[in-house]
Amino acid sequence: MLLSGGTDAQGEAHIKSATRIPILGAASEEDTDAAAAIKRIVASIDDLARQAGKKKLQVAKKAIGHDFYREVEEKVLGPLT
Repeated sequence: MLLSGGTDAQGEAHIKSATRIPILGAASEEDTDAAAAIKRIVASIDDLARQAGKKKLQVAKKAIGHDFYREVEEKVLGPLT
């Protein structure tokens, strides 16, 4: 789930009813305030999980094929159409 800004009623209902929601935070290295905020959020989530007696879900890293990487790179770095 990616939220950037607000969400609609369906998205809000999903968030309220979901038992687990993956969270991804991203910030530019130059945006030190955002990077620090993400670190505090992750630490808070870890603390809540410890209090609840839940272990963090470990996900195996998936290998990305070279061809796929190049395809994404071309789309990201290429001209907008």
